Amino acid sequence: MAAPLGLTFSRYRKRKARILEIYEIFVDSPKRLLHPIEISRQCGLHMLDVIEILESAPELFLRLPSSRQSVTKYGLRPSVAIQSQDEIEQFINRRAKNETYLLYAVISIVVLALLVVALSSVPYLISLFHGSEQPPP
Repeated sequence: MAAPLGLTFSRYRKRKARILEIYEIFVDSPKRLLHPIEISRQCGLHMLDVIEILESAPELFLRLPSSRQSVTKYGLRPSVAIQSQDEIEQFINRRAKNETYLLYAVISIVVLALLVVALSSVPYLISLFHGSEQPPP
């Protein structure tokens, strides 16, 4: 599902452990490309959940359509495959932290906008309760 304006707050934030688990499955596998069914059998997730996680982290996982149109396999990106597990874990944690900061920033902006609207309507509300003695500025 596409996010509005490309903003997503849970690509990495809520899925850190699952992404790392799928990454470890790729590292431990003798094959370079795996089908989502193979991954789901090893990690115990539903295949659609595995596909969603693989699609939500394109910086880590590469989607490769097979010669047959119905089969799509996934693999690690070459730049990810050469890095150590600690570096990948730091990358995922950094992405999750950035998504958390972005979420907090959007919530803060919405709360501040509501606060400005509420405070700007105070003179109007005062004039309603006191009659026409004090016109709103």
